Amino acid sequence: MLAREKAKNIRALAVNNQATEAINDYAVEFIEQVQNKTVSAYLAIGDEVDTSVLMHALSGKNFTMCLPVVTKTGRPLVFRQWQPGCVLEKGPFLTKHPGLENPSTDPEIMLLPMLAYDGFGNRLGWGGGYYDRTLKQYRADGRSVIALGLAYGAQQCDRLPVDEFDQSLDAVITENGMMWIP
Repeated sequence: MLAREKAKNIRALAVNNQATEAINDYAVEFIEQVQNKTVSAYLAIGDEVDTSVLMHALSGKNFTMCLPVVTKTGRPLVFRQWQPGCVLEKGPFLTKHPGLENPSTDPEIMLLPMLAYDGFGNRLGWGGGYYDRTLKQYRADGRSVIALGLAYGAQQCDRLPVDEFDQSLDAVITENGMMWIP
């Protein structure tokens, strides 16, 4: 718990519009270069990196955008398609997501929020394990997905503790650019 509080404080100090804009620009630039056309984003809670500009930009370039939905505690996430003007429902943990009228889809690129990250692809989230369960299921099923963490450079740690349930990121995008995980 102490690590999460410290990471939240560090992230809160790192937030600024210029850094957020740079993160979004790097993410759009990368996503435009790959063939994957279905991208899951998230609606920022508190001082998470805001993806709303990115979502609108990619939607306008014929990418299928989706948002995560928590369906049940302890289960992987489900993703429902999102488009500008989409009506959103309240979910648990202050989340919002498209309703059942929006089709479910499997993202090929998954953008993940975080409290902290390290150079080994480890990510510290809120502690619910939803993204870890989802990535584990996708990888076990052989579904191709690129897991991209979005964070401010100040959120990088030397080494985060991991357990058997944690799933690694493929890359992290910060205001300083994109860092692929070896």
